[in-house]
Amino acid sequence: MRRSLGDGWSIQLPKEWREDHTDGAMAAWRAAGKSMRAFPGDDYRCATTLDVLADIERELPLNPTGKVSEGGSNGVGVRAAWFYRDPGEGLRYALWGYSFTGTDSTRYLVTRFHSEDTDNAEWAFSAWRSITYES
Repeated sequence: MRRSLGDGWSIQLPKEWREDHTDGAMAAWRAAGKSMRAFPGDDYRCATTLDVLADIERELPLNPTGKVSEGGSNGVGVRAAWFYRDPGEGLRYALWGYSFTGTDSTRYLVTRFHSEDTDNAEWAFSAWRSITYES
């Protein structure tokens, strides 16, 4: 099901996901053993997407298991994500994703996907890649 994240952003999540009201998040959803939070990105002036990504990477937790960046579609120009195994706080897996509204835009959405299960991380990548933007 396509779910609104607010501000023109949406994501594809299975029907078992339920809205989760959390302070500070633009949108939050939860399913058994999994959660997703969305936040608007910081406001940058006089910067490029690459500048913003470099700044983001300096602020992320150290030692990601991996990272990926790729072109987007459906209103998303660039996507970038860092993923972590055993990031603490009882979590087994975390994907921190960033979706930009264009190939050289500083407008972006921050998404954080968490799971108690490290054996199946594909759901987080699928959800992150399903994010769309409509202005």
